[in-house]
Amino acid sequence: MLPRELFELLVEYANCNPKEVVETVSDLLKTIREDSDKYIMELDNLLEEFAEDNDICSVCGNELEFVKDSIAEEYQGSPIGQRICSNGCY
Repeated sequence: MLPRELFELLVEYANCNPKEVVETVSDLLKTIREDSDKYIMELDNLLEEFAEDNDICSVCGNELEFVKDSIAEEYQGSPIGQRICSNGCY
């Protein structure tokens, strides 16, 4: 998202109230400047939780598919089959 797009969302959030727009954007900038890594990590965690709750991929937004994979392995010289089940975006 480009800065202009984010700004427009914040203007909409503030109901186009100029004072509230300035306060909201200033607060956001202050929070990001104080600890940008923490801010990014928290936003990333919120995105992961949202995607998980909605059964979608947190990268592309597509629905997750349930996939079963079988892997042939060996244990002490004897072949074994291992079944792995996972959700993923494919």
